[in-house]
Amino acid sequence: MSLGASDTDTSADSSTTEVQESSATSSSPKKAQPSSKSPASKASASKSTAKPKPSPAKTKAPAPPKPAGADIKVTAGEIIEEFDSNELAGDQKYKGKTVEVSGVVEKIDTEVLDDDKYILNITDGGDFEIFSVTCHDMPTDVLSTLQVGSSIKVIGDFDDGGDLGVDLKNCKVV
Repeated sequence: MSLGASDTDTSADSSTTEVQESSATSSSPKKAQPSSKSPASKASASKSTAKPKPSPAKTKAPAPPKPAGADIKVTAGEIIEEFDSNELAGDQKYKGKTVEVSGVVEKIDTEVLDDDKYILNITDGGDFEIFSVTCHDMPTDVLSTLQVGSSIKVIGDFDDGGDLGVDLKNCKVV
């Protein structure tokens, strides 16, 4: 009987080996042939890599306003001194920046060339100051509440610096 058992075991082993070899060879070509995908799976693969088109209802919104924070924080005296000592260096430092300036309300007046627009002049509060930080584009209802001599902090976009001080546009009281 041991002879028969041995024969049976050998035949079982060889048939198992044949089945394993057969499945290894039958699965290999499937992996090596990516073109054997069905047309439906090809379509779903191309859909997943395609960029979705924006719907007509979704139009590009305008850019949001700049955040309220400032790029640079200075006192009126500091920024005026920077431009008094080297206008070019000041222009390079502040160009394109949002600036927070603290100081004292020196004057609220009309613009030189437009009597319908009002400006705010800020200094360090010293006597006989010639130069100031001038804030443009401020609402008149805000300007009407300010008092000469009071402390103030504003944020605005740097516009120009030079012979008469520094100009900021789009100013807001902080």
